[in-house]
Amino acid sequence: MQAASQPRPLADAAEWRQYRCSFCGRDGDHARFLASGAFGGTICDRCCLQALAIFLRAHLGAARRMIGIGRRGGRGGHDAA
Repeated sequence: MQAASQPRPLADAAEWRQYRCSFCGRDGDHARFLASGAFGGTICDRCCLQALAIFLRAHLGAARRMIGIGRRGGRGGHDAA
């Protein structure tokens, strides 16, 4: 079994520019960070935050529905003004 290859630091800015977000296409010069996955995909800071917002909306909405709290007229007066 082969050991996993160790990542090496990028030599210079020109090398950083060659990496792009797999979702929006921003290069290293136009992103605060690019996180890379195990299979070669990368995601920039903006797409990461956008994905987090989508995830939270979906899962918080599901949790609210499970416990019966709606945006209007929820049980127990949680949403009463």
